[in-house]
Amino acid sequence: MKTSIREYYRPIFLIIFAVSLVFLIITANDLIFRNAQMINDGLSLQQTGNWEYWIFAFALIFTLYFFYVFIKYSRDYNKFVSIINGNSKQNLVKNIADLRKIAKSLGPKYQEELKEALEKWKVK
Repeated sequence: MKTSIREYYRPIFLIIFAVSLVFLIITANDLIFRNAQMINDGLSLQQTGNWEYWIFAFALIFTLYFFYVFIKYSRDYNKFVSIINGNSKQNLVKNIADLRKIAKSLGPKYQEELKEALEKWKVK
């Protein structure tokens, strides 16, 4: 069975979200909250100077974007799994267009699972 990087999107999105969230928290503390405890513990990017504003902006954008993408990907994955593993042929046929679209975005493994489910229920 072929493997694709698309099968690893979920953990990749989660890791990028977590890293950008850490940078967002650190820069927000430096620029907005100014919590001395975090700064004294070495959790500060003040030594970057004016670049800290750019780091804050990119961290905010990456955090929001990858949170959205992770949630969207997880919803698609959960929908796909619940329909494929369900016991209703009618539900499978009703959602076949969405399943094909989701399987294509998730990767070849899920396209194969969809193909097997369609053969199991004898759907064209």
